[in-house]
Amino acid sequence: MMTMVYIFIGGGVGSVLRWAVGEGFKSLGSHPYAILGGTLVANLLACLILGYVLAKAPQQKTIFLLAVGLCGGFSTFSTFSNEVLNLLKQGEFWLPLSYVVLSVAMGLGALFLGAKVA
Repeated sequence: MMTMVYIFIGGGVGSVLRWAVGEGFKSLGSHPYAILGGTLVANLLACLILGYVLAKAPQQKTIFLLAVGLCGGFSTFSTFSNEVLNLLKQGEFWLPLSYVVLSVAMGLGALFLGAKVA
């Protein structure tokens, strides 16, 4: 039962942080692609945190709170996928392709960096 509580708390905090990052990027300007920056930054930060947390070999409750809950709520594959789909529907090709490649490469880099810093 406590496992679910840890995940619930971490996921709630992560989701609010994700929303805040998105809002922050929206407020930076009205460029139609500004929202991509919010998703990218949230996903990269979640990867960095995940790498750090898991490299520390934490207790199970810490894994559930931070890795599963916080990082799960903070990162957003569904929004990322929807943004790519919308760009493709708009007739874009290079931007969504670049976005996918950069997101995956930078996400893995952030994960490794987080583990290395730990």
